[in-house]
Amino acid sequence: MVFGGFISAYGLGEFTSVELDKQLTGKIVSVEPGLNELSESISGSSSQADMETMFELVHLYFTNPRFDEQSYNALHARYAAFVKNMKNDINKAFRDSVSVTMANHHPRERPFGEDIINEISFNRIKEIYKERFHDAGDFFFVFSGDFDEAKLNSYLEKYIANLPVSELKETFEDDGVRPPAKDVDNHFEKEMTTAKSTVYVNFNNKFDYSEKNRTYINIIAKLMDKRYDDIIREKEGGTYGVGVRSSSVKRPYQGVQLRLQFDCETGNEDKLKTIALDEIDKLMKGQVNEIELKEAKSNILKEKTENIEKLGYWHSRVLLYGRENKFLMNKDEYTKFIESIDAKIITKKANEFLKKAVKVEVVMSAKEK
Repeated sequence: MVFGGFISAYGLGEFTSVELDKQLTGKIVSVEPGLNELSESISGSSSQADMETMFELVHLYFTNPRFDEQSYNALHARYAAFVKNMKNDINKAFRDSVSVTMANHHPRERPFGEDIINEISFNRIKEIYKERFHDAGDFFFVFSGDFDEAKLNSYLEKYIANLPVSELKETFEDDGVRPPAKDVDNHFEKEMTTAKSTVYVNFNNKFDYSEKNRTYINIIAKLMDKRYDDIIREKEGGTYGVGVRSSSVKRPYQGVQLRLQFDCETGNEDKLKTIALDEIDKLMKGQVNEIELKEAKSNILKEKTENIEKLGYWHSRVLLYGRENKFLMNKDEYTKFIESIDAKIITKKANEFLKKAVKVEVVMSAKEK
Protein backbone atom coordinates (compact mmCIF):
# COMPACT_ATOMS: atom_id res chain seq x y z
CA MET A 1 0.00 0.00 0.00
CA VAL A 2 2.68 2.53 1.04
CA PHE A 3 5.09 1.62 -1.76
CA GLY A 4 2.49 1.93 -4.51
CA GLY A 5 1.13 5.10 -2.94
CA PHE A 6 4.48 6.85 -3.10
CA ILE A 7 5.27 5.71 -6.66
CA SER A 8 1.86 6.90 -7.89
CA ALA A 9 2.29 10.24 -6.11
CA TYR A 10 5.55 10.93 -7.96
CA GLY A 11 3.97 11.10 -11.41
CA LEU A 12 5.63 9.43 -14.39
CA GLY A 13 8.29 10.32 -16.93
CA GLU A 14 8.46 14.09 -17.39
CA PHE A 15 5.08 14.66 -15.73
CA THR A 16 4.38 15.35 -12.08
CA SER A 17 1.34 13.63 -10.60
CA VAL A 18 -0.80 16.74 -11.20
CA GLU A 19 0.47 17.12 -14.76
CA LEU A 20 -0.12 13.43 -15.47
CA ASP A 21 -3.69 13.69 -14.22
CA LYS A 22 -4.25 16.59 -16.62
CA GLN A 23 -2.79 14.58 -19.50
CA LEU A 24 -5.17 11.72 -18.70
CA THR A 25 -8.27 13.90 -18.29
CA GLY A 26 -11.16 12.37 -20.21
CA LYS A 27 -9.41 9.02 -20.55
CA ILE A 28 -10.51 5.81 -18.85
CA VAL A 29 -7.18 4.32 -17.90
CA SER A 30 -5.17 3.40 -14.82
CA VAL A 31 -1.82 1.67 -14.30
CA GLU A 32 -0.06 1.03 -11.02
CA PRO A 33 3.05 -0.90 -9.95
CA GLY A 34 2.74 -3.18 -6.94
CA LEU A 35 5.07 -4.95 -4.55
CA ASN A 36 4.50 -7.55 -1.85
CA GLU A 37 6.51 -10.14 0.06
CA LEU A 38 6.57 -12.61 -2.83
CA SER A 39 6.46 -10.67 -6.10
CA GLU A 40 6.30 -7.39 -7.97
CA SER A 41 3.65 -6.51 -10.52
CA ILE A 42 2.21 -3.94 -12.90
CA SER A 43 -1.58 -3.85 -13.13
CA GLY A 44 -3.87 -1.69 -15.19
CA SER A 45 -7.11 -1.29 -17.07
CA SER A 46 -8.57 0.93 -19.75
CA SER A 47 -11.40 1.45 -22.18
CA GLN A 48 -10.93 0.16 -25.72
CA ALA A 49 -10.27 3.69 -26.94
CA ASP A 50 -7.54 4.28 -24.35
CA MET A 51 -5.77 0.94 -24.58
CA GLU A 52 -2.66 2.41 -26.21
CA THR A 53 -2.38 4.94 -23.38
CA MET A 54 -2.41 2.05 -20.92
CA PHE A 55 0.47 0.40 -22.80
CA GLU A 56 2.38 3.70 -22.85
CA LEU A 57 2.06 3.98 -19.07
CA VAL A 58 3.22 0.40 -18.55
CA HIS A 59 6.23 1.09 -20.77
CA LEU A 60 7.12 4.25 -18.85
CA TYR A 61 6.97 2.55 -15.45
CA PHE A 62 9.79 0.31 -16.68
CA THR A 63 11.80 2.77 -18.76
CA ASN A 64 11.25 6.23 -17.26
CA PRO A 65 9.87 6.15 -13.70
CA ARG A 66 9.76 9.43 -11.82
CA PHE A 67 11.07 10.08 -8.31
CA ASP A 68 9.87 13.39 -6.86
CA GLU A 69 11.21 14.22 -3.40
CA GLN A 70 8.77 17.09 -2.91
CA SER A 71 5.83 14.75 -3.54
CA TYR A 72 7.46 12.19 -1.25
CA ASN A 73 7.69 14.69 1.61
CA ALA A 74 4.06 15.75 1.22
CA LEU A 75 2.73 12.18 1.20
CA HIS A 76 5.05 11.12 4.02
CA ALA A 77 3.61 13.92 6.17
CA ARG A 78 0.06 12.75 5.40
CA TYR A 79 0.92 9.16 6.33
CA ALA A 80 2.51 10.37 9.58
CA ALA A 81 -0.61 12.35 10.47
CA PHE A 82 -2.80 9.37 9.60
CA VAL A 83 -1.03 6.91 11.90
CA LYS A 84 -0.92 9.50 14.68
CA ASN A 85 -4.68 9.94 14.46
CA MET A 86 -5.16 6.16 14.55
CA LYS A 87 -3.46 5.76 17.93
CA ASN A 88 -6.73 5.70 19.84
CA ASP A 89 -8.66 3.64 17.30
CA ILE A 90 -9.69 0.48 19.18
CA ASN A 91 -10.45 -1.35 15.94
CA LYS A 92 -6.89 -0.77 14.73
CA ALA A 93 -5.60 -1.90 18.11
CA PHE A 94 -7.51 -5.14 17.71
CA ARG A 95 -6.39 -5.69 14.10
CA ASP A 96 -2.78 -5.02 15.08
CA SER A 97 -3.01 -7.50 17.96
CA VAL A 98 -4.39 -10.16 15.63
CA SER A 99 -1.67 -9.52 13.03
CA VAL A 100 1.17 -9.58 15.54
CA THR A 101 -0.15 -12.68 17.28
CA MET A 102 -0.78 -14.59 14.04
CA ALA A 103 2.74 -13.75 12.82
CA ASN A 104 4.16 -15.04 16.11
CA HIS A 105 5.63 -11.58 16.79
CA HIS A 106 7.89 -11.74 13.74
CA PRO A 107 9.65 -8.36 13.18
CA ARG A 108 8.56 -8.35 9.52
CA GLU A 109 4.92 -8.11 10.61
CA ARG A 110 5.00 -5.08 12.86
CA PRO A 111 1.85 -2.93 13.01
CA PHE A 112 1.79 0.01 10.64
CA GLY A 113 2.65 2.90 12.95
CA GLU A 114 4.92 5.87 13.55
CA ASP A 115 8.07 3.75 13.87
CA ILE A 116 7.58 2.27 10.40
CA ILE A 117 6.72 5.66 8.88
CA ASN A 118 9.93 7.07 10.36
CA GLU A 119 11.98 4.27 8.79
CA ILE A 120 10.71 4.99 5.27
CA SER A 121 13.03 7.10 3.16
CA PHE A 122 12.91 8.62 -0.30
CA ASN A 123 16.22 7.07 -1.32
CA ARG A 124 15.26 3.59 -0.13
CA ILE A 125 11.97 3.62 -2.07
CA LYS A 126 13.88 4.69 -5.18
CA GLU A 127 16.47 1.98 -4.63
CA ILE A 128 13.84 -0.75 -4.17
CA TYR A 129 11.89 0.35 -7.24
CA LYS A 130 14.95 0.33 -9.49
CA GLU A 131 15.94 -3.07 -8.14
CA ARG A 132 12.50 -4.63 -8.73
CA PHE A 133 11.50 -2.92 -11.99
CA HIS A 134 14.81 -2.41 -13.77
CA ASP A 135 13.81 -4.90 -16.46
CA ALA A 136 10.84 -7.02 -17.52
CA GLY A 137 12.75 -10.24 -18.09
CA ASP A 138 10.92 -12.33 -15.51
CA PHE A 139 7.48 -10.70 -15.86
CA PHE A 140 4.53 -12.73 -17.14
CA PHE A 141 2.09 -10.43 -18.95
CA VAL A 142 -1.63 -11.23 -19.17
CA PHE A 143 -4.08 -9.08 -21.13
CA SER A 144 -7.77 -9.89 -21.03
CA GLY A 145 -10.88 -8.13 -22.26
CA ASP A 146 -12.77 -7.09 -25.36
CA PHE A 147 -10.16 -5.74 -27.77
CA ASP A 148 -9.04 -5.81 -31.38
CA GLU A 149 -6.33 -8.48 -31.63
CA ALA A 150 -4.48 -6.67 -34.40
CA LYS A 151 -4.25 -3.52 -32.29
CA LEU A 152 -3.23 -5.53 -29.25
CA ASN A 153 -0.40 -7.19 -31.18
CA SER A 154 0.82 -3.85 -32.47
CA TYR A 155 0.87 -2.41 -28.94
CA LEU A 156 2.68 -5.48 -27.64
CA GLU A 157 5.35 -5.08 -30.31
CA LYS A 158 5.70 -1.34 -29.72
CA TYR A 159 5.55 -1.12 -25.92
CA ILE A 160 6.22 -4.55 -24.39
CA ALA A 161 8.50 -6.49 -26.75
CA ASN A 162 11.21 -3.82 -26.58
CA LEU A 163 11.28 -3.46 -22.78
CA PRO A 164 14.72 -4.00 -21.25
CA VAL A 165 15.30 -7.62 -20.23
CA SER A 166 18.02 -9.70 -18.66
CA GLU A 167 18.65 -13.41 -18.25
CA LEU A 168 18.31 -13.11 -14.48
CA LYS A 169 15.65 -15.44 -13.05
CA GLU A 170 14.51 -14.67 -9.54
CA THR A 171 12.36 -16.26 -6.89
CA PHE A 172 11.04 -15.11 -3.54
CA GLU A 173 12.93 -15.40 -0.28
CA ASP A 174 11.13 -17.02 2.63
CA ASP A 175 11.40 -14.54 5.51
CA GLY A 176 10.17 -17.15 7.97
CA VAL A 177 6.87 -15.54 8.97
CA ARG A 178 4.62 -18.31 10.30
CA PRO A 179 1.58 -18.62 12.57
CA PRO A 180 2.27 -19.81 16.12
CA ALA A 181 3.20 -23.48 16.49
CA LYS A 182 1.41 -23.75 19.85
CA ASP A 183 -1.98 -22.56 21.11
CA VAL A 184 -2.06 -18.88 22.10
CA ASP A 185 -4.51 -16.89 24.24
CA ASN A 186 -4.14 -13.13 23.89
CA HIS A 187 -6.70 -11.32 26.04
CA PHE A 188 -6.39 -7.59 26.67
CA GLU A 189 -8.49 -4.60 27.72
CA LYS A 190 -8.96 -1.18 26.14
CA GLU A 191 -10.82 1.92 27.21
CA MET A 192 -13.96 2.30 25.10
CA THR A 193 -16.75 4.80 24.67
CA THR A 194 -19.23 1.96 24.20
CA ALA A 195 -18.30 -1.18 26.09
CA LYS A 196 -18.06 -4.41 24.08
CA SER A 197 -15.82 -7.40 23.53
CA THR A 198 -14.37 -8.56 20.22
CA VAL A 199 -13.45 -12.22 19.88
CA TYR A 200 -11.18 -13.73 17.22
CA VAL A 201 -10.42 -17.46 17.05
CA ASN A 202 -8.09 -18.90 14.42
CA PHE A 203 -7.30 -22.53 13.64
CA ASN A 204 -4.17 -22.98 11.52
CA ASN A 205 -2.54 -26.13 10.26
CA LYS A 206 -0.26 -27.53 7.59
CA PHE A 207 -2.04 -28.11 4.32
CA ASP A 208 -1.73 -30.03 1.08
CA TYR A 209 -2.57 -27.09 -1.17
CA SER A 210 -4.95 -28.10 -3.96
CA GLU A 211 -8.16 -26.92 -5.58
CA LYS A 212 -10.10 -29.74 -3.93
CA ASN A 213 -8.75 -29.08 -0.45
CA ARG A 214 -9.43 -25.36 -0.79
CA THR A 215 -13.02 -26.23 -1.70
CA TYR A 216 -13.40 -28.56 1.29
CA ILE A 217 -12.31 -25.90 3.78
CA ASN A 218 -14.55 -23.37 2.04
CA ILE A 219 -17.55 -25.67 2.54
CA ILE A 220 -16.62 -26.21 6.19
CA ALA A 221 -16.50 -22.42 6.68
CA LYS A 222 -19.93 -22.03 5.07
CA LEU A 223 -21.39 -24.75 7.30
CA MET A 224 -19.99 -23.14 10.44
CA ASP A 225 -21.16 -19.70 9.34
CA LYS A 226 -24.70 -21.06 9.00
CA ARG A 227 -24.59 -22.82 12.36
CA TYR A 228 -23.33 -19.75 14.17
CA ASP A 229 -25.97 -17.58 12.55
CA ASP A 230 -28.68 -19.96 13.78
CA ILE A 231 -27.32 -20.67 17.26
CA ILE A 232 -25.27 -17.71 18.48
CA ARG A 233 -27.12 -14.91 16.74
CA GLU A 234 -30.70 -16.16 16.60
CA LYS A 235 -31.00 -18.42 19.67
CA GLU A 236 -28.52 -16.85 22.06
CA GLY A 237 -28.97 -13.28 20.84
CA GLY A 238 -25.50 -12.56 22.11
CA THR A 239 -23.95 -11.00 19.05
CA TYR A 240 -24.76 -9.16 15.85
CA GLY A 241 -23.31 -12.07 13.93
CA VAL A 242 -20.30 -14.34 13.65
CA GLY A 243 -18.09 -14.04 10.60
CA VAL A 244 -16.41 -17.27 9.51
CA ARG A 245 -13.71 -17.30 6.85
CA SER A 246 -11.23 -19.78 5.49
CA SER A 247 -7.98 -19.15 3.67
CA SER A 248 -5.03 -21.13 2.39
CA VAL A 249 -1.56 -20.32 1.12
CA LYS A 250 0.88 -22.15 -1.12
CA ARG A 251 3.88 -19.84 -0.91
CA PRO A 252 6.19 -19.52 0.96
CA TYR A 253 4.68 -22.48 2.82
CA GLN A 254 1.52 -24.55 2.49
CA GLY A 255 -1.00 -23.77 5.22
CA VAL A 256 -4.71 -23.44 5.94
CA GLN A 257 -6.69 -21.27 8.35
CA LEU A 258 -10.27 -21.28 9.60
CA ARG A 259 -11.12 -18.17 11.58
CA LEU A 260 -14.18 -16.75 13.27
CA GLN A 261 -14.82 -13.33 14.74
CA PHE A 262 -17.68 -11.65 16.57
CA ASP A 263 -18.57 -8.74 18.84
CA CYS A 264 -20.61 -9.21 22.00
CA GLU A 265 -21.37 -7.67 25.36
CA THR A 266 -18.41 -7.77 27.71
CA GLY A 267 -18.88 -10.75 29.99
CA ASN A 268 -20.49 -12.96 27.32
CA GLU A 269 -17.33 -13.72 25.36
CA ASP A 270 -16.42 -16.97 27.13
CA LYS A 271 -19.95 -18.38 26.92
CA LEU A 272 -20.32 -17.62 23.20
CA LYS A 273 -16.80 -18.74 22.40
CA THR A 274 -17.49 -22.08 24.09
CA ILE A 275 -20.64 -22.53 21.99
CA ALA A 276 -18.65 -21.75 18.84
CA LEU A 277 -15.92 -24.26 19.67
CA ASP A 278 -18.50 -26.91 20.58
CA GLU A 279 -20.04 -26.60 17.12
CA ILE A 280 -16.68 -27.25 15.48
CA ASP A 281 -16.25 -30.29 17.72
CA LYS A 282 -19.69 -31.56 16.67
CA LEU A 283 -18.74 -31.24 13.01
CA MET A 284 -15.60 -33.28 13.57
CA LYS A 285 -17.71 -35.95 15.29
CA GLY A 286 -19.86 -36.35 12.18
CA GLN A 287 -22.81 -34.11 13.02
CA VAL A 288 -23.19 -32.66 9.53
CA ASN A 289 -26.61 -31.25 8.68
CA GLU A 290 -27.49 -32.68 5.25
CA ILE A 291 -29.77 -29.76 4.36
CA GLU A 292 -27.09 -27.21 5.24
CA LEU A 293 -24.48 -29.20 3.29
CA LYS A 294 -26.74 -29.29 0.24
CA GLU A 295 -27.28 -25.53 0.53
CA ALA A 296 -23.54 -24.87 0.87
CA LYS A 297 -22.76 -26.97 -2.20
CA SER A 298 -25.53 -25.25 -4.17
CA ASN A 299 -24.18 -21.82 -3.24
CA ILE A 300 -20.66 -22.77 -4.30
CA LEU A 301 -21.88 -23.98 -7.70
CA LYS A 302 -23.94 -20.81 -8.08
CA GLU A 303 -20.88 -18.68 -7.30
CA LYS A 304 -18.87 -20.66 -9.83
CA THR A 305 -21.50 -20.16 -12.54
CA GLU A 306 -21.62 -16.42 -11.85
CA ASN A 307 -17.83 -16.07 -11.77
CA ILE A 308 -17.40 -17.83 -15.11
CA GLU A 309 -19.26 -14.91 -16.69
CA LYS A 310 -16.80 -12.39 -15.24
CA LEU A 311 -13.61 -11.26 -16.92
CA GLY A 312 -11.68 -11.24 -13.66
CA TYR A 313 -12.25 -14.97 -13.21
CA TRP A 314 -10.58 -15.83 -16.51
CA HIS A 315 -7.83 -13.29 -15.98
CA SER A 316 -6.94 -14.88 -12.64
CA ARG A 317 -7.02 -18.39 -14.15
CA VAL A 318 -4.51 -17.42 -16.83
CA LEU A 319 -2.32 -15.75 -14.19
CA LEU A 320 -2.46 -18.94 -12.14
CA TYR A 321 -1.40 -21.00 -15.14
CA GLY A 322 1.47 -18.63 -15.83
CA ARG A 323 2.66 -18.82 -12.24
CA GLU A 324 1.98 -22.48 -11.46
CA ASN A 325 1.81 -24.05 -14.95
CA LYS A 326 -1.41 -25.69 -13.84
CA PHE A 327 -5.05 -25.60 -14.95
CA LEU A 328 -8.03 -25.59 -12.59
CA MET A 329 -10.97 -27.94 -13.10
CA ASN A 330 -13.38 -26.93 -15.85
CA LYS A 331 -17.06 -26.33 -15.06
CA ASP A 332 -18.19 -29.93 -15.67
CA GLU A 333 -15.30 -31.38 -13.67
CA TYR A 334 -15.92 -28.96 -10.83
CA THR A 335 -19.67 -29.67 -10.76
CA LYS A 336 -19.05 -33.42 -10.65
CA PHE A 337 -16.56 -32.93 -7.83
CA ILE A 338 -18.94 -30.77 -5.76
CA GLU A 339 -21.79 -33.24 -6.24
CA SER A 340 -19.56 -36.07 -4.95
CA ILE A 341 -18.99 -34.37 -1.58
CA ASP A 342 -21.03 -35.92 1.23
CA ALA A 343 -21.18 -35.71 5.03
CA LYS A 344 -18.53 -38.41 5.49
CA ILE A 345 -16.04 -36.50 3.36
CA ILE A 346 -16.70 -33.26 5.25
CA THR A 347 -16.25 -35.01 8.60
CA LYS A 348 -13.00 -36.56 7.40
CA LYS A 349 -11.67 -33.24 6.07
CA ALA A 350 -12.76 -31.33 9.19
CA ASN A 351 -10.68 -33.72 11.29
CA GLU A 352 -7.80 -33.57 8.84
CA PHE A 353 -7.71 -29.77 8.87
CA LEU A 354 -8.80 -28.96 12.44
CA LYS A 355 -8.16 -31.82 14.87
CA LYS A 356 -4.45 -31.07 15.25
CA ALA A 357 -4.70 -27.41 14.30
CA VAL A 358 -3.10 -24.72 16.45
CA LYS A 359 -5.75 -22.50 18.05
CA VAL A 360 -5.08 -18.79 18.46
CA GLU A 361 -7.49 -16.62 20.45
CA VAL A 362 -7.42 -12.83 20.56
CA VAL A 363 -10.04 -11.19 22.78
CA MET A 364 -10.35 -7.45 23.35
CA SER A 365 -12.65 -6.39 26.18
CA ALA A 366 -13.73 -3.05 27.59
CA LYS A 367 -11.69 -1.80 30.52
CA GLU A 368 -13.75 -1.12 33.61
CA LYS A 369 -14.08 2.58 34.33
